[in-house]
Amino acid sequence: MKISLPTLMGALLLCLQITAYAHVTPHPTEISFPDITWDIPEGDSYFHRFSPEVVLFLKEDSTLPIFSLQLTFQGGSSSAAAGWEPYFYDALLFRGGAHDHSPEQVDSLLELYALDVSVRSSTVATRITIRGLSRYWDESLHLLESVLQKPLFDSTEIERTRRQIHQKISTQFSTPHALLQAAWKHRMYPDSPLSLLFTPDEIAEPSTEVIREKLAYHHTFLRDSTALIFALAGDMSKEAISPLAVSMAEKGERRRATNLSIDTPSPTISVVHRPGANQAFVRLGHQTFPRPHKDFYPLTIYNDLLGGGGFHSRLVQEIRSNRGLTYSIRSGLSSSYFYPGTFHVTFSTQNSRVNEALFVTKQMITESLQKKEDTQAVEQAKSRFISSLPSHFRTSEDLVFTYAENYLNTRPFDHFTRYGEILSHITLEDIQESKTRNIHPEEFSIVIVGDTTALFSAPSYDEQHIRDLPYQTLSPEEL
Repeated sequence: MKISLPTLMGALLLCLQITAYAHVTPHPTEISFPDITWDIPEGDSYFHRFSPEVVLFLKEDSTLPIFSLQLTFQGGSSSAAAGWEPYFYDALLFRGGAHDHSPEQVDSLLELYALDVSVRSSTVATRITIRGLSRYWDESLHLLESVLQKPLFDSTEIERTRRQIHQKISTQFSTPHALLQAAWKHRMYPDSPLSLLFTPDEIAEPSTEVIREKLAYHHTFLRDSTALIFALAGDMSKEAISPLAVSMAEKGERRRATNLSIDTPSPTISVVHRPGANQAFVRLGHQTFPRPHKDFYPLTIYNDLLGGGGFHSRLVQEIRSNRGLTYSIRSGLSSSYFYPGTFHVTFSTQNSRVNEALFVTKQMITESLQKKEDTQAVEQAKSRFISSLPSHFRTSEDLVFTYAENYLNTRPFDHFTRYGEILSHITLEDIQESKTRNIHPEEFSIVIVGDTTALFSAPSYDEQHIRDLPYQTLSPEEL
């Protein structure tokens, strides 16, 4: 019997349909996955010491033919003699050339070997980071050693960088958020490196030679006198970095970063005039403490529930959702191991409603200190924090960079392995005691950025008005 082609094709399609229906994808609730087992990597298993203050965190990983190298010198802007050195240093360490490479040659080598380099200064540390292909390791290391030995700080590059810094500083208060941040640091950390700002004239004043001398001195201090943390990940062994690490270890005594001396400011209310601003930008809060501190983790959970955890937090629900006073409000608990952190709440609001937003926010904080936290909400907050821990160790680079930062902060190697246990044992009583011990609304400083004419003519709220507070008006020039 002959079978026609259309009949054959129809039978084939029918078979395919039957097969497809026989393999219907199950409902998501019916899909099961094997349990993921993941252990927090132990920091000490990646640790090597070349001298008391020159150490290495190494993760050998041949998955890809790449490397990531970071050098953390324990000195930053707080160590700079003039204060402005890091502005230039970060930009010029490589771009300014080396004793045996002109700036153009350095730039060509970076492009030829596809190297990604960066220099970043913070208050207490300076980090040099290089990423590249493993096959160019020797060339990369040679370039790094040349720069470390004697950076050139080329005159032309200094002037080019000066123009860029001058432009950046000229527009440093171009947004109200930047102005609010500067005014807050000015109040929380007066007369310290944390609040140090420069005018365009202060950047334009020093000669090229003075800048070069200051940079050379700053570099020599970092290279030869500060404790040094190497972090290396990728298709590399300890032997690859040992020659440089040993040579740095032989330079003599090195000092670790120390705590900054920061005074506790008296509560102040500052209004920074920004003509024509159609909103008020507000931050209120006070200093807390340097870490480590027994109250930090209980306060972290309290902060998350109050206003640091997004849409589920109390301030967002009341100030934004229920009252419509702001698009964004957030509480924060900043922290450092070298100076006191701050507890603060930040929001923006219409000029006409600034009094309501400010006084309701402060009242909510006061009431939250008397209220015991909800057990379920606390457990959910703990779970969120603990669940975020693996993000510190996504890659080999993450692992060694995380433990380098951990070492800089003088935390023990088991800090991360004990993190979940510490959080899980925090009780409602711990949170209650910590927040009442550390958060004092009557001692809050308040910073408001806005048009003073509009702010002072805004309606009162519950017979309260910012113009009746003992405020002082600041101009951007005073910061």
